[in-house]
Amino acid sequence: MDIVKKNIPSIICGVIAIVALVAVFLWPLDGYYESLETRTAESAKAQGRLNALVRKQRRIPNPNPRDPGSSELLAEKGQPVYPSKNVIDFGDAAKKLVEAQSTAMYQSAIDINQRDHGLVVGGSLPIPLSTPIALGYRELLLKEIDNLRIKILGGGIPPTPEVIKTASDALWIAMQKDIIYVQNEPVNLPKVQARFQKESALLPEKIQKEAAASAKIYVDPTKVLLVPASLPPDGKVPDPSVIWWAQVEFWVTTDVVNAIAATNIDSKGVVDSPIKQIHSLVVPSTFFPEPSAAALAGGAEVPAADAEAATGAAPDPTVPLPDGSSQAPTKRVSNSLFDVIHFNVAVDIEADQVPRFLKALATNRFITVLNMDLSVVDPQLMQLAGYVYGPRPVVTLHLECEEIFLRHWTLKYMPPSIRKLLGAPAPAAPR
Repeated sequence: MDIVKKNIPSIICGVIAIVALVAVFLWPLDGYYESLETRTAESAKAQGRLNALVRKQRRIPNPNPRDPGSSELLAEKGQPVYPSKNVIDFGDAAKKLVEAQSTAMYQSAIDINQRDHGLVVGGSLPIPLSTPIALGYRELLLKEIDNLRIKILGGGIPPTPEVIKTASDALWIAMQKDIIYVQNEPVNLPKVQARFQKESALLPEKIQKEAAASAKIYVDPTKVLLVPASLPPDGKVPDPSVIWWAQVEFWVTTDVVNAIAATNIDSKGVVDSPIKQIHSLVVPSTFFPEPSAAALAGGAEVPAADAEAATGAAPDPTVPLPDGSSQAPTKRVSNSLFDVIHFNVAVDIEADQVPRFLKALATNRFITVLNMDLSVVDPQLMQLAGYVYGPRPVVTLHLECEEIFLRHWTLKYMPPSIRKLLGAPAPAAPR
């Protein structure tokens, strides 16, 4: 009994342990086995993932975007350890390669964007180098526009009533030689007059077809491809901001004209041309979204709100672009990298050639079509107006478009008032 009394704590602990052990087997705690089983399964899965990672074959990624699926096994390179120093060096080289490709891609975009976008008059922007340059700008711009219309487009117009009358008069003069006089009396005058009436009735259609054969497209120089109305008449010096907007309009016009010319490249006349006529080309003198209207007039102070909104940063393709999703379907708005210009164009085009023209607008040109509308053209009504379109179905295509211009090359042409309007920095000095 003394032994029991001396070891009573140990005996009590032993009894408790035996009771607990029996309780585990006879009366298991709720959920204990399930929890243990779940943890065991999770451990097994983790072990499986570790084993898979250990046994997985490592491949060297291929940074070539034209062949992204191509890769090599590290084991074939004798690199069983991942990542090894050679793999890290390979990754650094790939990073530098991607950076070089990105830089080259950006430069390629600049080259494409500024192609065919030289100054109409050298030394006219950002500030005219001399008064004669400013005074002669309007006349030289008109010559360049005429060159687009005549040489690039092969543009012409239907014969006017005056042209038809002149031809009719010439026909009568030629027929007068066929009149036979007997004793000063025209004995066959009625016969000659009848022949003249018959041929003169056919004359308008004949002249219209000749005009359609001598041109690729109808372009009325009094309605489209005009010198901007903002340019003052000869003898007055235009403001640099006015010259800037005339230049921007000419850049957009050049791109649209070249797209039309590319669409009509295989035609010999209007009847063969996919695009028959240019109805309108409107390029507003403003950026998108429109900054202060007062500042656009040239030289005005930019309101404080606009000045705060402007980034004032130099063009940087690595900076995220602002989100313009609430303002345009393309989400593009003018920013420190590029400026957005919206414009409208309307042409008469063969119905099945619309996709071809849209592709020409977008190919190697930073033009995006925002909206499109079609209406059917009545060829008989056009024929009465002097326009010969041919037998294929024609529609009038109205397009709302946007074009972007990268500031990387436009900054050097921007007058100070335009840069102030945009909050753009001065162009970097040439090295």
